[in-house]
Amino acid sequence: MIKEIQNNKIAIFHWLLALTGITLVFPDYSLNSKAILALGLFWLFVYSDLKEKRQMFARNYKKLLAVGIFYLLSIIGLIYTDNIHNGLAYLNIRFPLLLLPLIIFGSRLDKESFLFTWKYFSYATLAISILALIKALYFGLNHLGDYLFYDRFSVLTNKHASYFTLFIIISILFFFYQIIEQKRRYLLSVLGIIFLIYILAIISNRISFIALAVSLSLVFLFKIKSVKNKIILILSTIIVVLFLFQTRNVQNRFTINDWDQYHRNDLELRLLLWKSAAKEVLQKSPVIGNGTGADRSGLYQRYLQNNFEIAYEKHYNAHNQLVDMTLDFGLLGLLLFLISIGYILYGIRKDYWQIALFSIFLVFMFTEVIFNRHSGVASYALFVSLICLGQDKSK
Repeated sequence: MIKEIQNNKIAIFHWLLALTGITLVFPDYSLNSKAILALGLFWLFVYSDLKEKRQMFARNYKKLLAVGIFYLLSIIGLIYTDNIHNGLAYLNIRFPLLLLPLIIFGSRLDKESFLFTWKYFSYATLAISILALIKALYFGLNHLGDYLFYDRFSVLTNKHASYFTLFIIISILFFFYQIIEQKRRYLLSVLGIIFLIYILAIISNRISFIALAVSLSLVFLFKIKSVKNKIILILSTIIVVLFLFQTRNVQNRFTINDWDQYHRNDLELRLLLWKSAAKEVLQKSPVIGNGTGADRSGLYQRYLQNNFEIAYEKHYNAHNQLVDMTLDFGLLGLLLFLISIGYILYGIRKDYWQIALFSIFLVFMFTEVIFNRHSGVASYALFVSLICLGQDKSK
């Protein structure tokens, strides 16, 4: 049996990598942690020897640093935080930002490895979406509640709405890849795209609509040769996104703010979060921030001063990855992170599918703090590491 494992170790490793992506979508979070652990142990003891790992790290150390920079900042931030317990908790949540890049950049992988993982992740997203919709319809038909709406639908997937829609956009992009680049499975891909867009409308997460428009527009702009077809496809994307913004679920979710006595719209409240966080940074520790998991009572007081009671009561974060990380790591940490993003974009500049995929994460960072949740951390670590290797030929 040991000999069989050694003979098939490359195939086993690729399936374990794909399983890491597949289990990201599953309702049980522990399955993904177990999949990452299994991948790590196989890589450490079976997949390659120490010499080969050193060779791969020597080739990929810059990419490793670029993807893992946030985890490095989190470790440094422990030195000067005023809440070491909270800091260690965040370090635990963000551990995939260290482990997955170590595994991927320490292995002989290429674009096919990325495509293999992307494919099965997308199929898993489609399957879980179908099962969740079946459950929602069953509950509705039996008068057990309406689950075809935002956080109610999230109960069925056991995923925060923002992160499940993140998975959906990544999957929609893959189905377009199958149609345009691989030129196969047309029916499955078209039906998958239509169905997942329907699920987007149910969940009604607006940043996902923007991410869909940005990622697809990038692909159509640079991958479609005919100018006429470019214009048709980009305009069609814009029309679909505008339609999504006008759906009943979106209108109900964002036009009724009864909990806000000042009846401010969603954009005004977002700006208030960012403004409060920016003032907190500039007045407390603008250069290096307050450290990983530092006390944010000052920020919450600012919410209260700005009559944003619910943000004060529920201890909202900044709802923007760049603004939120500046609270912990200051303008210096923000600069280092932006440099890492620039380095990644430069490395994948020749592949617009990879740029489009990376753009999805960047768009979500405008309204989500993706490095504070396992779904955001693990998906970023997995896919961004893989796209960084996507330009490499098989080694």
